[in-house]
Amino acid sequence: MRMAISRYMFDAGYWHYAEGSMVEARNYFFSALKLHAKSADTWTFLLATMLPDGARKVAVRGAKLLKKLNHKKFVGA
Repeated sequence: MRMAISRYMFDAGYWHYAEGSMVEARNYFFSALKLHAKSADTWTFLLATMLPDGARKVAVRGAKLLKKLNHKKFVGA
């Protein structure tokens, strides 16, 4: 149940993030982390809400690339 609520909070935070409302997004990401502190995606977007616009886009792109590379390493692709 905690995971489902955490995912809902992340989704709400992501929606606010996409809309450009960093304060609201940050609040939802914090709430999601209280329920599931090991979520790399939530940490990534939470930290990104604290960066200026240009740096935010680079940080999120970099985190997605690292996630993809790490996944390939474990899958063996």
